[in-house]
Amino acid sequence: MGVLVFAFAALLSVAHFFSEYFSVHVEKSHSKILSFSAGVFITYIFLGLLPEFAKGKEIIGDNAFLFLLCGFALFHVLEKYLYQHVKNKKELLKDVAELHTFGFFFDHFVIGMILFFALNTENVFLGSMAFLPLFFHTITSSISLQHIHEHFNKNILLNIALSASPLIGVLFVSTLNPPTDLYYSIFSFLIGMLLYVATRDSLPSGASGNIKFFIGGLLVSTTIIFLANTVKETGLIVFSFA
Repeated sequence: MGVLVFAFAALLSVAHFFSEYFSVHVEKSHSKILSFSAGVFITYIFLGLLPEFAKGKEIIGDNAFLFLLCGFALFHVLEKYLYQHVKNKKELLKDVAELHTFGFFFDHFVIGMILFFALNTENVFLGSMAFLPLFFHTITSSISLQHIHEHFNKNILLNIALSASPLIGVLFVSTLNPPTDLYYSIFSFLIGMLLYVATRDSLPSGASGNIKFFIGGLLVSTTIIFLANTVKETGLIVFSFA
């Protein structure tokens, strides 16, 4: 099981590291890919992660909503502060790029943690279902990050660090054994941050994007999760983040 989760995390790391190569070859279809990925990822958050968040509420009570709100609000406040207090346009673009880069690291650090818990089950099949939306999200968010600031494309050490974020997330959570209440507190906070990043950066803004591909992503991800839950309900698989 440990080998598989590190293998999946490594695949996500490789996908990010070579995202510049992907960006060149899929530029014409970037809007469609972004829309499809957004549909897949948003569905996974609502149907995959939030049900686990609900389990956390049963353990830590309404504090789960507080941690969720804090995680969401923190990233928004940091971004808004930069826009309102950095007046130099060139400096603003650099600082916003750094914030989004920090957000990308955190986002994929959390993805590594999610992979660990998803695959730490009695059946590999259900846990493996988490890989598809996470892979699509990694590809599109990596390509989007390439567009934010050219400086990050040229910094090989930073690119390696960002690429390694899923692996670092797996390593971090595999070395810890937090109490259940502490785990769900952290989980709720990070899901809040992930929600902000997903809705702010993953969803195409304005008139951009492709509705058909977005709906296609919703249907594909919903079908996968439905099949996984159907198998789970048969009693063949026991799936728990706890």
